[in-house]
Amino acid sequence: MLASYAQAKLCVIMHGLDLAERLMGSTVTIHCLNPGYIRTNLMRYSKGFERMFDRIFGGRAAPTWVGGERIVYVALDSQYREISGKYIYEDMLLDPNPLAMNEGNVVRLMTLSQQMTGLTDTKVV
Repeated sequence: MLASYAQAKLCVIMHGLDLAERLMGSTVTIHCLNPGYIRTNLMRYSKGFERMFDRIFGGRAAPTWVGGERIVYVALDSQYREISGKYIYEDMLLDPNPLAMNEGNVVRLMTLSQQMTGLTDTKVV
């Protein structure tokens, strides 16, 4: 389950960075935010290692409101209005995983996404 979760998050980052590039020059800003290790019900049906991990480390997770606060902060704070396409972990601007910056990976993801949704590759202005 953790590997699938990590892969899904990587795809979200790749899609967000691609969308930020497509919307460059518009008034829309796009950021990818990882609010950190937040106490959620994500692991409620987990088994094996994932269940053990949650029982051992779950108490170290930040309360749910912390994740919500971080989302609202990025959405409303003026420092994020003039920049776009950034990866934010908790409250820090960081470089995303190098795999998310690999143009071949992004092209493959966007091509597959377009095939699966039936959408076309058009530039948004």
